[in-house]
Amino acid sequence: DIRVQALAIIARHLPSLNDDEFALLSHALSGDNTVAMRSNASDALSSAPLSPQQLTQLCAVIRAAGPVELNRLLTPFAQTNDRSVGLRLLAAIKENPSVGAVRLDLLRESLAKYDASVQAGIAELEAMINVDAAEQRKRVEELLPLVAKGDIRRGHAVFYSAKAVCST
Repeated sequence: DIRVQALAIIARHLPSLNDDEFALLSHALSGDNTVAMRSNASDALSSAPLSPQQLTQLCAVIRAAGPVELNRLLTPFAQTNDRSVGLRLLAAIKENPSVGAVRLDLLRESLAKYDASVQAGIAELEAMINVDAAEQRKRVEELLPLVAKGDIRRGHAVFYSAKAVCST
């Protein structure tokens, strides 16, 4: 945990990450680790200069990254415009269970220098995500009449209660 925290602080100042440092940070992104550790690892990886090989390996990590880390891990891909890296990233995001949490504006910004095939992949991913958004919006509109007479204070109390622990 201390090594991950230290790398989160100094990563942007390093000329590169060596294989051991990259492996440590990649492992720290595992769902078994605390949110704080995963957050520190994603911060370190997002600010460190990564090699094309490390970016390719990061795609494998992104497949299983949680929604909190997923968007932070997009930033390093602006370091290159390698078509194969961009396409691997898009494939990894599509396989991620938290694909709906991807901020498309950050993805577009990170992959702005990539060629037309990667840009087309972003558009395809956007269409896939927006389909889910439309379905969610429809479901919320169906539920709105059912909660019209809800009590905001009571809902707040339940949300923050020790029994429900929604806030955690």
